[in-house]
Amino acid sequence: MNKVAQYYRELVASLSERLRNGERDIDALVEQARERVIKQGS
Repeated sequence: MNKVAQYYRELVASLSERLRNGERDIDALVEQARERVIKQGS
């Protein structure tokens, strides 16, 4: 699996787990995911 696909799978798994654990602030989840992607790209 290439690096981008692996990172995407990990990100989706992380967001899914947080939703299962009751987090419902979708805007905050998306913003944190965006920050993580930007940090990872640096």
